[in-house]
Amino acid sequence: MTIQDVFDRLIPVEKAAVELIRDTGYDPDDGIGGKVRHLPDTCEDAFLRDKAEGILASLAQ
Repeated sequence: MTIQDVFDRLIPVEKAAVELIRDTGYDPDDGIGGKVRHLPDTCEDAFLRDKAEGILASLAQ
């Protein structure tokens, strides 16, 4: 694998990350926006939101 191979694989990942951030309404200060509905199980919802916001924060940098 060359560095070009790495970049060739990263380009679609970056595009998908940008789309995901846009589609969720993610904001570094406010977290996931109102576009993402809550799950019926509030504990599961809080857990998954926390995990998703951590990942989105990494992608947004």
